[in-house]
Amino acid sequence: MKNLLKILLILAFSAPVFASSTTQQMPDPASVTTDAIMKMDSASVNGWLASLTADQYGKLSSDVQNWMNTGLTMDQYNMLKPEVQALVTKPASM
Repeated sequence: MKNLLKILLILAFSAPVFASSTTQQMPDPASVTTDAIMKMDSASVNGWLASLTADQYGKLSSDVQNWMNTGLTMDQYNMLKPEVQALVTKPASM
């Protein structure tokens, strides 16, 4: 019984570690909104941008596509896959 309790305690405290080591599932492109993007922390936005494919970009709403064409920094643009960079306006250098 003591061993079972120890195992349960180990699992209870290790679960967040295992959960954080899994890859984050990105939302369906059609459901992404500019409001949702603005509420995300910068690491999440950057991860989302880096994972975006050309096919997913095509499924984004016109508002999100407009944000990507007018609101990305050069660093964010450089995170995009080349296939997506070809579809997005390159930010002007500052």
